[in-house]
Amino acid sequence: MDHLEGINKNTDEIQCCYSFLIALEEKLAKLAERVDRLEQGSSRGVCSAERLTKREEEVFLVLYLHDEPLTIRHIARRLGVAEEVVEQVVESLSFKGIPLIRQYRNQEVFVSLDLKFKELQAKQNVLKIQRGIAQQVLPVE
Repeated sequence: MDHLEGINKNTDEIQCCYSFLIALEEKLAKLAERVDRLEQGSSRGVCSAERLTKREEEVFLVLYLHDEPLTIRHIARRLGVAEEVVEQVVESLSFKGIPLIRQYRNQEVFVSLDLKFKELQAKQNVLKIQRGIAQQVLPVE
């Protein structure tokens, strides 16, 4: 009898492990799908993104023209707009697929453009930035 009980317990354990493995495989499949979608999104890049608004182009150009990360406050002053506006535009740019890098230092957010994307924009103008807006944002020296 003890022998049969041992076999039953082992069988139950094996079934439990099998069920766990099936659930784990399902989760891995879902995770693989997500990774594939992310990779497709990044390979598609911003070329398929919707057109930027004038304000988005202005914020983008301020970031584009600086090699170092800028604070939201600096961008707002440069454009003469409220910091809240710049925060919203930065969120919108991220949502549209523009690769922004955010760093947090001394309770301030610093934003910069991904260098590879900056090079791509310089070579191909993938965002189709309007020349007039670029001239408005260029630093006066």
